[in-house]
Amino acid sequence: MNIVNALSLSREQIKEIHDITNLCRKQDGISLSCPNDGDDFWLLYEGDPETSSIRAFFAVFKTDASCWECYAFTRPDSRGRGYFSALLEAVLTAGQEAGDPDLCFVTDNRCGDAQEILKHLEAEFWYDEYMMECKLDSASGLDLDSASGFDLDLAMTVEDEGPEWGMTLRIAKDGSAAPPAGTCRLSIHGDSAYLYSLEIAPHLRGQGVGSMFVQGIMGMLKKDGCRQLRLQVSGTNEPALRLYKKTGFRITETLSYYLY
Repeated sequence: MNIVNALSLSREQIKEIHDITNLCRKQDGISLSCPNDGDDFWLLYEGDPETSSIRAFFAVFKTDASCWECYAFTRPDSRGRGYFSALLEAVLTAGQEAGDPDLCFVTDNRCGDAQEILKHLEAEFWYDEYMMECKLDSASGLDLDSASGFDLDLAMTVEDEGPEWGMTLRIAKDGSAAPPAGTCRLSIHGDSAYLYSLEIAPHLRGQGVGSMFVQGIMGMLKKDGCRQLRLQVSGTNEPALRLYKKTGFRITETLSYYLY
């Protein structure tokens, strides 16, 4: 076997990784996928990388110096050959050179093989994170112009000329100027959008501002032709979970994080 460490992927490597992920999803009945924008990839080939295909891979997202978020997949027809162990050893060696960060494995708990490996490694459960989705066709988006009691301004600004957008909500009374009441970022792709980094000013929390902000975002996205809005939230963030459920989101996937 040969293990190649790559900081970025070629089109062919991205295709092979997607193919492996899809095979695992079908075999194990899971919905977990692997983003292809990781910071480091370890790709395992049975033979010469120039002439053979990827059989297993390990993707790492360096969230900070003390923790690497890890996704690992092995083709179902290549399991039981020690490929994961070989990849893990390569990643641990690289980790030692980088200050020995914790490895945080991501799973959706439906893959028996993954659970057995985590048990064997004695990895410690950290927390759950939920993927949530709202269908904007049926969501009750708020038209901020018609909201009463406040002077509301929801502004959207493009970030770096790409699909990333920043949004700011300002709330004022009696026409007075006001600092931002809330901010968030959006990633928009066609008729789908992803919401993240939503923050409400501390002194305005618990007053319905968060719901108003999310509904305002929905209303704006609906006008622009978006049909669904997705987000990811920690299972430990009860206020955020209540907010998103209240505004029409439902949990579509549960991801569990384990530390090793």
